[in-house]
Parts: sequence; C-alpha cells; structure tokens
Amino acid sequence: VCKASTNKKISHKILIKEHPNCEGITSSITSKYDNVKLVNKLDTVRLCEGADLVVTVNSSVGLQALCLGTPVAAAGDAFWAIDGLSYRPKTIEEIEALFAMGEYKFDLQLRNAYLNFLIKEYYVSLSWQANAVPSLPESERLKIIKMIT
Repeated sequence: VCKASTNKKISHKILIKEHPNCEGITSSITSKYDNVKLVNKLDTVRLCEGADLVVTVNSSVGLQALCLGTPVAAAGDAFWAIDGLSYRPKTIEEIEALFAMGEYKFDLQLRNAYLNFLIKEYYVSLSWQANAVPSLPESERLKIIKMIT
C-alpha cells in the first residue's frame, strides 16, 4: 500500500491502522512516505466512516466497512471478498490502479443481500451467559436489519 501510494496520479491521504497484535511493526516503513500516516489510536468505525476506500488483506475491518457503506478492497482471501461487493487487487500495480480511480462503488443490492444472509442464515445468535443482554442496543440492531432488508 505504501509503495502504491507513491504513484503521481494518487492524491489521497493513506491512513494505516495496524492489527492490534502487530502495532509498531510498520512505523519504520510508513514514516518514509509523505502521504501515509499511521493511525493506530483511532477507532476503526470512524476510520471506515470517513474513508473513500478501505483496503485490507483479509481483516474483519473490511466486513465492518461494508456494513457501514464504505467501499472496500481485499488484497487477500477474505470470505466477504466477492466480485461486485469488493475490489480484489492482487498486485502493487492493481492497488495503484485502484487508488488512481478516485471514485469507488459497490453493488448496494448485493451488499444488502449478503449482509442479510450473514445475519439471518450464517451467524448463530448465541450467548455464553444465561439471560445475557446483547451488547448492541436493540434500537441499533433494528436499524441495521432495516437498512439491509
């Protein structure tokens, strides 16, 4: 991503958040690039909401971006990396071309159908505690379900 950011056609600011288990590893690399900034302290939801595009290898942050309506690219093999739902660059040149596009889209109907499938068919709603209270308020859960159905 850092190398792809040096393409003259790219005017975006590139924000990188390391995986929590890998913090500190890429700072020596990112510091060499003017338009790349390491943002480990920022919340992923806010980063996704403010991004034009989220690029990840195969992180759940990509799925989070899809849920928030932010276009996403998976450079690796992610279960949510589906044509029409995400970009799938595999080389530096493909990442450069993606960055140079400037405008990113995904198939909203496919995204809604996929998220609907995950919520209603794929994920199992369980709790390890008897009488547990869901961590997401019911009103927020209903908003998400309404948005994708």
